[in-house]
Amino acid sequence: MKSDGFATMERSVQGELVENDSLNIKEVELFKAVNCWAEKECEKQGIVVEGSVKRRIVGQRIVKGIRFPVMEEKDFVEFVLDSDILSQKETYDLMKYFNSVIKTPPGFSEAKRVGHLKIISRFKSINSGLHSISGGNYYLVFSADKNIKLHAMRLFGSEKYEYSVILTLKDVNGVDVSKKAGNFLSYFIQSKKAKYQGFEIVFNPPIALQGNKRYVIYANITGPSWCGQCGQYSVEHSRVKIQFIDYAMTTDVEKGLFSEFMFTMD
Repeated sequence: MKSDGFATMERSVQGELVENDSLNIKEVELFKAVNCWAEKECEKQGIVVEGSVKRRIVGQRIVKGIRFPVMEEKDFVEFVLDSDILSQKETYDLMKYFNSVIKTPPGFSEAKRVGHLKIISRFKSINSGLHSISGGNYYLVFSADKNIKLHAMRLFGSEKYEYSVILTLKDVNGVDVSKKAGNFLSYFIQSKKAKYQGFEIVFNPPIALQGNKRYVIYANITGPSWCGQCGQYSVEHSRVKIQFIDYAMTTDVEKGLFSEFMFTMD
């Protein structure tokens, strides 16, 4: 990040880099490198170095790829505020998040980067066959063949729409394992397969799930969204197989709101 090579990197390559879940770097250091790159681009083009110009040069993809919520508040105040890259509303929302005024930072991922974080998609092609649905209750039954820790889930959304979500994870006996509620703003997520509108629900700490045990995800969600189709009944990643099961009162496996799972091996 501090090398001369980063300062001359193409923006498209840098976009892929900041969206990489496997980066092993403090988020503030990633931001400082991006900000430095933007300043050098301004100098190269002979234009004034100021926040709005740097924002335009960096672009939405890179700004949204930086995980400001995982920074320490003091680092955010010291290095991000003075850069003026974020809009006034983005800054206010993040400061509210740091001070527990709001539970979820609109438009930015709060999932920590972990070198061994795994991401699986339920769908063979994320943008193929999407169709619109309304809010309501949605369910999904799944099991992993090994012990895993579930760090986050991604759900489909609609552009710039804010969702109120109550998500509950239970075992098949109806015992609560975890519950999370909040408001989530949809934004462009760059997965390995495609770019799509959605949002993340992060579990902190991650949820320990037992191998070969079935779990049910219940989501009560407000507002219109997109629904994936052509879902797979099993997906394997790094010798962990996750199976999705048709079950009474659930939507079937081949379609649904739950797009991706983010986990580590226990």
